[in-house]
Amino acid sequence: MTPEPKAKTLALDLDGAHYAYAQRASGAGDLGFHGPAGAIRAAWLASGAGRAELDGVVAECWDDAFRLVFGVGPDGIQGNPTACADVR
Repeated sequence: MTPEPKAKTLALDLDGAHYAYAQRASGAGDLGFHGPAGAIRAAWLASGAGRAELDGVVAECWDDAFRLVFGVGPDGIQGNPTACADVR
């Protein structure tokens, strides 16, 4: 089996915030932001389905057509959390 090529990555520290991005050859990727006002993490599969979280409190999941399948936040819960893609 041929190993997957390394991910393309970018990391940046600017004005007290840290940004990190990784795009794998498969099309899957991650984006992270940590700053004084909070943290955001998003990850997606090669299909496009993914999940994003803001400070572990607000979350959204979308399918491979970028349709919202689950969301939780100040306005409540919509959708089904089992519809979220496994982006670990």
